[in-house]
Amino acid sequence: MQSLDHELSDADGPPAQGSGRAEALACWREVVVLNCGGTINMSSGEGSRPGDGVSALFEALGADFDRSRLRLDQPFDRPPDSSHIGEAEWAVIVREIRSVDAAKRAARAQLGGEELLEGRGGVVLAHGTDTMQVTGLVLALELATRGTVAPVVITGAHSPPGEPGSDALSNLAKAIHAATYREAERPHNLPPGVFVLLGEDIHLATRISKVGTTPDDAGRYFSSFPGPIGQISSKDYRLRLDQALLDSVTRHFRGTRLGLERTAGWGRVEHIVLDRFVDPGVLRDAVRRAGRAREGGASPGLVIQGDFTQHPRLGVLVRQLRDLAEADVPVFIGAMRAFQAVRERYEGGPLFLMPRALSHPAARLKLSWLLGAGVPSRVLGVLMESSLAGEVYEAEGLPGWLKYESFPDLVAGKEVVLAYPGLRAEVVQDAVRRLLGGEERRPTLYLYGFGHGHLPGVNRSIAELVDAWLEARLPAARPRYPDIRSLDDLVAELSLRLQALPREELFAWVARQYLPVKRGLRRVRLSRAAELLQEDLRRRLQDPVEAALRVVESESGGGIVVEQRHKLTRAFLEGLRFRMDPGRLEEEATRACAERGLPPDSLLEHQVLVLAPEVLARRVVKDAVMAASPLLRAVGEADDAGVTVVVRSQAARGESDVSAYEAGQQLLVLGVKADRGPRWRHEALRPRGPS
Repeated sequence: MQSLDHELSDADGPPAQGSGRAEALACWREVVVLNCGGTINMSSGEGSRPGDGVSALFEALGADFDRSRLRLDQPFDRPPDSSHIGEAEWAVIVREIRSVDAAKRAARAQLGGEELLEGRGGVVLAHGTDTMQVTGLVLALELATRGTVAPVVITGAHSPPGEPGSDALSNLAKAIHAATYREAERPHNLPPGVFVLLGEDIHLATRISKVGTTPDDAGRYFSSFPGPIGQISSKDYRLRLDQALLDSVTRHFRGTRLGLERTAGWGRVEHIVLDRFVDPGVLRDAVRRAGRAREGGASPGLVIQGDFTQHPRLGVLVRQLRDLAEADVPVFIGAMRAFQAVRERYEGGPLFLMPRALSHPAARLKLSWLLGAGVPSRVLGVLMESSLAGEVYEAEGLPGWLKYESFPDLVAGKEVVLAYPGLRAEVVQDAVRRLLGGEERRPTLYLYGFGHGHLPGVNRSIAELVDAWLEARLPAARPRYPDIRSLDDLVAELSLRLQALPREELFAWVARQYLPVKRGLRRVRLSRAAELLQEDLRRRLQDPVEAALRVVESESGGGIVVEQRHKLTRAFLEGLRFRMDPGRLEEEATRACAERGLPPDSLLEHQVLVLAPEVLARRVVKDAVMAASPLLRAVGEADDAGVTVVVRSQAARGESDVSAYEAGQQLLVLGVKADRGPRWRHEALRPRGPS
């Protein structure tokens, strides 16, 4: 492939004349904003989901912006949560950036060099923070060979634009300024390359890590090593680059010199955890999946995290790694001792030590890219250690939390699965199979996801998924308002629709669809009876409590006035806790069923469907989400099988929360546990067959 300098010189030509020159100048100066979704584009409130945030922010930009130089493009019909971004979405983003770049190259050729005095415009990418570091590395690698004539600046937000304290508008405004060449800023304009702007910091995109799900006291939730290459002020948008640092981190870029370019699909590279506690089946199953990937025409690879030198079955692990080597499957090991232990027992094959400066997720992604570029295994080690776009650097001084990640001790009955774009359902299914094959009474699957613990899902609302699922199975129960935003509202609406169906028709459908879990049904029946009794008691106490407050006011001679009496009464009643007699609960459940036209000897599941239709509604929501993707189905099936599924955040200083975003709520309804937020339970009904 031609070098970048040669490619650009070929594009030079005579200056354009007249209107052609004006159009070329406008193209050269234009800053293009690509709305690629994420929190910066989301609606506020419960379960934030894709909205129209970037368009609203674009319109809210102040008078400091020359509108004639700005253009907003929407590459996606529904800009996704960044947890859902993968190979297909990267292809769209790369195509858009290259299209803008090609237009600017042509414009420069027409202008014949005069444009340098006018100032070129770059590309701003509005993107979610969950996988910002992944997309940043993807773009840097994809653009490394061809280069760009203008900077690409990625930005996002820690909270939706409508929420108090959101950094969405500030970040977008500063990113646009950073992508705009200004003569007065010389020499501090950004050069061509891929950068990330968050807060006042500008980072090289290949070196960032999301370290927190919320900002620290200084407002930072991303870090880079050895630090930002520049800063931009929030007041007057003045940009100051650390030119010495920028030169040092870009000096050894080899992308343009090597001529590498991904011409095929991405490699199928997995990232697994292997330490002294791990079931050897983790590696055995990875070997099997690699073979299946190759049979399907993909190039497999493996990145191993953890020190497994003390594993009691080290010999078995070495033999499995030898099987991969003999099949020419490249393996990169992150722990030096583990790599040396394997090398001592087996020489040969594409077995490599991972460069210290690469995080395990970055190594997995880069290896996937190199395999897609058709790089032979014999030179993969050299290229992984080479900085193609700034992703490899001197690792001395790296903070400990950035070099190594920690996970729960993988003792018997526990498994860890790490999320990455393109994670296959088979990885989760194999982990669940190993757990269920053991003797642990409480098997636990830890899923380490993006941001607040999200996994790659589907870019559709849960209400839409429920609507589609019911359309194929029980059309009469479809919610009348499929654009419902709240999960609680969705369950309430669906419960009403289920209650409105002919009773025998509903009972027959449930009998075909689900197996009752007697223990769970009894628990739900008594819980509902307790709720009914408590509601009745609170209703009966309403008037006496308010009367007592009025007496206080009267007897004080007006010296005491109880303000917001109704609100205080409700708060008092809601705070009451009752101890219910089991026999009384049984009587209440029987009475409630009789009031609803069910005989006392009716089936337990029929009583629950009438007393608590929300149990079926939640089950339907879960099944609809499971039907949306194989990975989500695998997580839901793990919960159904009795495996405790716990989600964690890959951010070193972050907590998991599956209630705040639509992507997380897809996991919430599957029954997972998180550090924060509620948990949906599904102990009363199990599917009879495929959902």
